[in-house]
Amino acid sequence: MFREDSVVSAYTTDCELRLFSSVEGGLRVPMATPTPSLLLVFSDIGDIQHETQIGAMISGPPSLVPGTMVFAQAMFWDDLGRVLATPGTNFKLWYAGRIVGLGQVIRVSSP
Repeated sequence: MFREDSVVSAYTTDCELRLFSSVEGGLRVPMATPTPSLLLVFSDIGDIQHETQIGAMISGPPSLVPGTMVFAQAMFWDDLGRVLATPGTNFKLWYAGRIVGLGQVIRVSSP
């Protein structure tokens, strides 16, 4: 039976993102935010020795510009975000079949 008080809210983290330049294989042009277009790739979590991709809504700066470092928020709609995206965790940013940057979770901004 559904109980409204049992609904889990979105999980949001503050992150530091380092976007590769276009020459390094990063985004070809700036990407407006908010955007759900990037996947976050988490590697070697605990005893698991593989990569897990998960979607998140990236927001904060007006755009994600190749070759820059920005602070942003990642809002996860999948509960797995609560397990993977913990403070201090590093991840890769995946877009269109390639890694376009790196990131690190700084803190949880909404549980």
